[in-house]
Amino acid sequence: MMGITIKEVSKISGVYGQQGEEKVAEVLKEHLPDGYKIINSYRLNYQGDSWDIDHLVIGPNGIFVIETKNMRGRVFGGAMGNWWQEKWVGRQREKVKIGNPAAQVNHYAKIVKEFLRLYFPEEQPRILVYPIVVFAHEDADFTQLRFTRPGRIGKTKILSLYELPAFILSREEVSYDLEFIDKAINVLIPEDEREKTGMFKTGLYYQNLQEQFSRRYKLEDLIGEGKFSKVYWAYDNKLDREVAVKEIILTDLPRELKDKIYNEAQLLAKINHENIVKLYDTFYLDDKIYLIIELVQGKTLAEYVEEKGGMLSVKKAINIIIQIARAISYIHQHNIIHRDLKPENILISTEDTVKITDFGIAQLDEDEKEEGFILGTPVVMAPEQILGTGIDQRTDIFAIGCIFYYLLTGQYPFSGSNFSELSYNVLHFEPEPIKFFNNKGNLEIERIILKCLEKNPENRYKNVSELLQDLLKYQEQKGFKLVFNKKTILKIALISFIIIFLYLFTVGTSKQNENNIPVSINEILNKEQITITNDNFAQVFTNNYLAGARVKITGRILDVIGAQNSRTLCYFLLEPPPQKADNKLIIALSLDPFTIYNSSKYYQLEGFLAYSSLVENGAAKPVVIAEKIKIVEPWLLFDPPIKTVEVHQTIKRKDKEIIFEKIEFGKNETRLFFTLKNLSNYPVTFNLLEPRASQKDRFYIEALYQNRDYPKLKEQLAPKEIVSGIVVLEKMDYQIKEAVFFLGLTMAGEEPYIFHVRWGDENTGN
Repeated sequence: MMGITIKEVSKISGVYGQQGEEKVAEVLKEHLPDGYKIINSYRLNYQGDSWDIDHLVIGPNGIFVIETKNMRGRVFGGAMGNWWQEKWVGRQREKVKIGNPAAQVNHYAKIVKEFLRLYFPEEQPRILVYPIVVFAHEDADFTQLRFTRPGRIGKTKILSLYELPAFILSREEVSYDLEFIDKAINVLIPEDEREKTGMFKTGLYYQNLQEQFSRRYKLEDLIGEGKFSKVYWAYDNKLDREVAVKEIILTDLPRELKDKIYNEAQLLAKINHENIVKLYDTFYLDDKIYLIIELVQGKTLAEYVEEKGGMLSVKKAINIIIQIARAISYIHQHNIIHRDLKPENILISTEDTVKITDFGIAQLDEDEKEEGFILGTPVVMAPEQILGTGIDQRTDIFAIGCIFYYLLTGQYPFSGSNFSELSYNVLHFEPEPIKFFNNKGNLEIERIILKCLEKNPENRYKNVSELLQDLLKYQEQKGFKLVFNKKTILKIALISFIIIFLYLFTVGTSKQNENNIPVSINEILNKEQITITNDNFAQVFTNNYLAGARVKITGRILDVIGAQNSRTLCYFLLEPPPQKADNKLIIALSLDPFTIYNSSKYYQLEGFLAYSSLVENGAAKPVVIAEKIKIVEPWLLFDPPIKTVEVHQTIKRKDKEIIFEKIEFGKNETRLFFTLKNLSNYPVTFNLLEPRASQKDRFYIEALYQNRDYPKLKEQLAPKEIVSGIVVLEKMDYQIKEAVFFLGLTMAGEEPYIFHVRWGDENTGN
C-alpha cells in the first residue's frame, strides 16, 4: 500500500530544487501507507498573501509541512540565524548564504494551522502541524548545523530524505479519522485545481469571498476605463443602493505596491468627509482589488470648467478650492497623501459639492515615462515627485496650487510637449502671471497660488490648514463668502426669509391652544395629533397643511447656516432616508449647535413642523423647529438588534486583557462589543487582525461600513488605557445558538483571541 498523491510536483522548467522535490514526493508515496494524503508544490493563498509549500502531508497522526533542500556538501549555521552552504568555485571554497529554512517552514506551518482552524473550530486543540526541513541530496552534510535541541532548530525537525517517512509514522500526539482528512484536503485544494501547475485558489475561503462579492454587488454598465482599472455602475443588493465598483488589475505590479494600494484602501474605508467620495468596502480576488465606492451624480472638475467656458470666476474658484483644501486637510490628519490631485480626480455633484476620489490609486492609469510608471500626473507633479526625493503633505499643496491656477486661467502653470520638457519647466521656470489669461485675477490670489507652487517644499505652506486660513481670510475680506453650493443670491434670500419667518412663526404659535398646535391643523385633521418620522417624512413636501404636526426624526447635522433671535439654522440629513423623497432639510435649534455639531454623529430630534412661504420647485420649504435633541447610536437606526447575547468572557495575557461584552444580531450584520485593557505601565499592541466567526460549516468575516460611526477598537493602547469598541461581522444566524469568534492571527508567537459562545432563548434584544 502506498500514500495517495493528491497533487504532483509542478513541472515548471528551471525551478531550482525541482529534482529534490520529485525525490521527496516519490519517497513519501512509496513509504507511507494509503491513509496518508500528499499535496506537492502547494500554493496557499490566504489573507491576501501566497505561500509556496513544497509538500504538505495529512495523515491519521498529524499534518506535516515539508521544505525540501536539494543541496550537496556541508551546511552550517542554524540556531535562529542564517544557514550557509559550503561550495567549491574552481579551486576555491566559498560560503553561500541560504537564509533560514527552519524559520521559513515553521512560519508556513503556523499559516496552515491558522487556515484550518477557520474551518474546523471544534477541532482546534487537535490541529497539530509539524514543520520539517528535509535534505534530499545524498551528499548533503548538515551535521554542523547548530541545533537548539537534538535534530531540531526551534520547532522544526531537520531530517535526511530517508529519515522522513519514519519520523512521520512515529508521531502519536493526535489522531484523525478518514472523514476529517478528506474534509481538510478539500478545504486546502479543490478537486478542479489539483492538476494545475500555476497559481490556484484556496478552497472554501476563496469561494466564499467570490460568492459574497457576486451575491451582494451586481455589475451593470462600464462607465470608465484606464490602463490598469475599470469602473462599473453597480447595484448593492444588501443596502439597496447604487454604487460604483472600481476594479484594479494588479497582475504586473510589484508586491510592495499591491500591498500599499490595498492597505491604503482599507484605511480610506474608515474615513468620512463630505468632500471625499465614500469608500464603502474592498475585495481582493484573483490578483485584483475591487473598491466599492459612492456613486456621484455629476461631472469631473475638468468637465465643469469646460462647461463654464474654460475658466471660472474668482468667487467660484475660491469656493471649489476651499472644499478641496478641507478634504485634503482631513486626509492629511489621517496620515494619507493623495499624490495625484487633478481635475479628472475631482467630481462636482449636481448640488455643486466637491467630491475627491482616487487616492493614490489613479496613478496606475497614467501614461508611462521612459523609465517606468509615473507616480502622479505630470502636469500637476511637484518637483520632489519628478526628482524622486520623497513626498509629503506639501506635495498635495503643490497640486492644489496647480488646480487653482487652472480654474482661473484654463491653463496649467507648467506645460511641455513631452515628459522631459515638462519636467524641465517645472524644475526651472515660473508660471505666467494669471492676469495674462484672466484680467479679474489679483495680487493676493496670485500670492497664494505662487506660495503653493514654490519649487522648494520648505517655502510652501507648511500644511493645508495654513492655506485654508489665507483662503478664508481673502473670502471674508471680499465679502463673497459662500455658505451654499447653489445660486448665491437665492440662497441668501432664502436663509434671511426663513430666519424672519421662524421668529414670527414661533411668536404666533406660542399663542395657540394648550397643545401648541395651530388652529388650522386642528381644523384640517379634526384635532388628531400626527407624528412625522423618517418613514413618512415624504408627505411634508406635498402637504403644507401639516404645519404644526409633531416631528420625531433621526439623522446628521451637515452644516450650520446662520443664527438670529436665539435660533440657529442647520442643514439636517435624514438617516435612514425616507422613501422617494429628498432627505435633506432645514432645522432650527434653540441652542448653540457648535456644542453638539459633529457631521459624523447621529441625532434624534423632537419638535414640530413649519413651512417657509418661499416656494421652490412648486412646494413650500419645510423646516423643523427642534425642541429636544440627543445623540443616538447609528446601529440602532440602521439595523436594530433582533437578539442580544450577554457574553462577558475575559482573556488575559500578561499585561493585556480583552473582555467580550455582548453580541447584537441584526437583520444585516452582527455586532461584537469588546473592552480592551492595558494593565501595564508601557504602551502595548493588541493582535486584532482579521476578526471572524464560525458557525457549523460556515464562517463570517468583517463587514466594513463607511457611513456609520461605529466606535472602532484601537490596537495600540497607552499605559493603563481602557478602551471599548465594536467589531461588525456579516449577518450570522442567532438561532444556531453557538459560535466561535476569532480576533487576530497567529503572528510573532502570539495566538488569536478565541471565544466559544453558547446562548439560549432568554437573552433577547430590543
